[in-house]
Amino acid sequence: MNKQHAEVLRKNFSYLVQNLPATEIASLMYEKQIFSKGMIEDVCAKPTESKQAREFLFILFRRGPHAFNALIEGLRELMRTDIIDHLNGVENNDYDLSTPPPTYEEAMKMPGIIREKKV
Repeated sequence: MNKQHAEVLRKNFSYLVQNLPATEIASLMYEKQIFSKGMIEDVCAKPTESKQAREFLFILFRRGPHAFNALIEGLRELMRTDIIDHLNGVENNDYDLSTPPPTYEEAMKMPGIIREKKV
């Protein structure tokens, strides 16, 4: 994740812990090959929604350059534009969240995407 995206999440960490639908968005991140099955299990294993969101964010910070855009795309899919609007309103936020993130197909062509090994 680039520094600018990490800073947006850091500045909004408390808000996201209280508002992020972590288990739902984690499943979408798995579909987008940003999270592994184990990462979803780690999120879902937490006993409260806020702890699930915190775990989700800690994992997300380590998921590479496409994780932030996948998060924004997932929030759009879940119709949680309220969260996107909040992130876009961050003071000194130079990242324009109104620009749509790459599609799934475009993202799959980018380096750094988790691809499960076929057995």
